[in-house]
Amino acid sequence: EASTLDVLTLAVANQEEWLLAPAGVFLIAVLVLILHFISVRKLARAAEEIDLETGYVELPLDTLPIEAQPLGQAVNKLIARTDKVRKRERFFLSAAAHEMRSPLTGLRTRLEFIADEKLKEDLIRDVNRIIKLVNQLLQLSKLGNAANVIEYFDLKECCQLAAERVPSLKEMVDVEVVFSSDVDAYPIWGDRNLINAALTNLVENALDFSRAGARVSILLDASGTVTVEDEGPGINREVLSEVFTPFSKYPPNRNGHGLGLAIVKAIVELHGGTVFAENANSAGARIGFTLPHAEQSPTSLPETE
Repeated sequence: EASTLDVLTLAVANQEEWLLAPAGVFLIAVLVLILHFISVRKLARAAEEIDLETGYVELPLDTLPIEAQPLGQAVNKLIARTDKVRKRERFFLSAAAHEMRSPLTGLRTRLEFIADEKLKEDLIRDVNRIIKLVNQLLQLSKLGNAANVIEYFDLKECCQLAAERVPSLKEMVDVEVVFSSDVDAYPIWGDRNLINAALTNLVENALDFSRAGARVSILLDASGTVTVEDEGPGINREVLSEVFTPFSKYPPNRNGHGLGLAIVKAIVELHGGTVFAENANSAGARIGFTLPHAEQSPTSLPETE
């Protein structure tokens, strides 16, 4: 009996070992899969956070398992090629704008000597439109090349300056531009010149849709939202979401090149803000942006090449 018991005990022990072996292999396989899944998820999150506008960034390969590294290397090569194309496009845009601006300025000066006043006026107006386009293209190229100028300034002062300066630049003294603010000051970090350019483009856009005797209102609220409202025809709902797209003009036959609001969007997003466009309750359009307060802003803008 003792011998039989020993045999049964040994058989049960061997069976337990035989069952534990595949269970252990299964647990190890599950653990490996979980670790690989976590690594791939890290790779996916890193890829989602990449913004080529802020400069060239590669995916971290040292945290990936060997099996996933070829995928990461392929993605990094794609990022490098995309960054190269982006830099080439911006260089071309900047170089073309620089090369065109000087001869256009000289041409405008020589047009002053034309005797026919009507012809001279028409030609100068056309040249001025081309010069404005060139300046806008140059401004767009600069946004992607050198936007790490940081200073601490008051957004309210910039709004006040735009309200006072832009109507005279546009020679639209028959349109009233008023500014109101819910705060005594709204400090932000960033590039003062770029913010002034964004506000100028917003007010100029509102003036373009304003008739004689109309009013353009600029409002700054406590959340850092700047709203420029006009009394024009408003924006067609079908194109409302496209007003910040480069070269979008509505109506298509109006003056300009459709770059003003695109520049506004680029500047605002560079400063960590958001833009919006909507129709006013009564008539006209309300276009503006929201910028973070200096306490919430980064200590520096994204560095670009």
